[in-house]
Amino acid sequence: MLGQILGDYELQQEIGRGPAATVYAARQHPVERYVAVKLFEPQARETAARLKELYTQLEQLDHTHILPIYDQGRWQDRYYWVMRYMPAGSLKTRLGKQRLTLEEIDRILPQIASALDHAHGHGVVHGDLKLTDILIDHAGQAFVTDFGVAAALGRSASDFHAPETWRGAAPDARTDVYSLGVVLYELLTLRPPIDPRTPEEERANRRLVPPAPSTVNSKLPAALDAVVLKALAVDPDQRYQTPGELVEAYLQARPGKQAPPIVEAAPLATAAPLDSRVRRVSARRAEPEKSNRWKIVGLIGGAAIGLMAIVALIMVAAQTPAAVSPSPIATPAPTTTRVPIATTMNTPAWSPTSTAPAATATTAISTSMPIATATATVRSTAVFTPTRAATRVLPTVTPPVTIAPLLLAFPRSEGRDRLALTFRTSVLPADAGIVGILSMAVPAVEPLVLERDLAQVGSGDQVLRVAVAINCGSMTEPIVSRQISLMIQDDAGRVLLEQTLDYEKRWCQ
Repeated sequence: MLGQILGDYELQQEIGRGPAATVYAARQHPVERYVAVKLFEPQARETAARLKELYTQLEQLDHTHILPIYDQGRWQDRYYWVMRYMPAGSLKTRLGKQRLTLEEIDRILPQIASALDHAHGHGVVHGDLKLTDILIDHAGQAFVTDFGVAAALGRSASDFHAPETWRGAAPDARTDVYSLGVVLYELLTLRPPIDPRTPEEERANRRLVPPAPSTVNSKLPAALDAVVLKALAVDPDQRYQTPGELVEAYLQARPGKQAPPIVEAAPLATAAPLDSRVRRVSARRAEPEKSNRWKIVGLIGGAAIGLMAIVALIMVAAQTPAAVSPSPIATPAPTTTRVPIATTMNTPAWSPTSTAPAATATTAISTSMPIATATATVRSTAVFTPTRAATRVLPTVTPPVTIAPLLLAFPRSEGRDRLALTFRTSVLPADAGIVGILSMAVPAVEPLVLERDLAQVGSGDQVLRVAVAINCGSMTEPIVSRQISLMIQDDAGRVLLEQTLDYEKRWCQ
């Protein structure tokens, strides 16, 4: 099959094989990108119809940790899907090289569970989750694939099924909880909960309770045993009812870990006793007592009087330049320290001079500055009090990301109206995950751009492929471009890297 062309896809390497399908790394033309093609074995007409219906359902799933399916098609008597290419392989591949640390499991288990919960919310049950269905990218992020395929084909590639499926029950969310429990057991112990030799033996072993994970791996905390064994309960009603519940229990059982906070519907006023020392932040602020209201009014009145005094002082200084102290201009230290606060609070009216002493403010203001400007600056002081609250917003736990300059690499592809280039870079820290998106622009032909292929940027060593396609229909003569512009932006639109490279291309020839 290697070298065979299925529509726009040229099969180049076999990367996986199962009883019902073979997966190939393929090159897509004319996009010139690598994809994974899942080529199913010849199927009956009813089975092929179920696969097509399933494909329509999976198109509706839009989740960060669900492997996207780009396309479908038919070649001879075989049906195929086109998916994102994941060269790092599956969790099973990863475990074959090295055991995952508990910290790595802490990170990927919620990703898998959130993908399952998202699919369940759209009426899609995986029904056959196993290590080979969880793919890993270069940054160590998990992606779940093959939702519903086992049910559509009427067969399973898993060696370990939920007990109710042996009784003919239709899979549901609790079936996926059981399978996720099996995956978790294998991640923790490097072995399945029960090692069946035959289907008959597997059915018999369903009545048995698997050994606790900590008895298989003595380095595991015993607190995890109850969590894993509940996920593997024979009775579906005794399990966690959703993958998210399993993850929450797992994180609570992990030393030093905390499950995501649960928002209670009860009023916050009754959430803690009055003598509690825990400070709780509520979206609804309790009314101050009457005895405090007059204190607040007094503070506001005092602030107003002080404000008027400062304005008067500034007006006098503006009108009498001879009274200005001959001392050097105020040091920029107060200004420098206040700029981040103004930026953090997103309030452009904030003036760094508003917190400086009166003499400093007078020295820094020019005699030609309009009085209205000084007044507006002083008014901002009342808006930004207290300063201590603003300062506490400044610290961030997001580590800085370092991106090495992009280097042009191979393969490259040029067409009459298209340019596709490959770049190499390295992103630190190595555990930063997905940091942003790379895009390429060609300034000379930007007004004619019809399509742009972007590349997701993760951490570690990267091979990124981007492309630009333009409309040559209205051009009467070729266009020559001599530069390309590259930009990496994060999800918030912040620019992480900008780079310009010399690259000459003749378009529309």
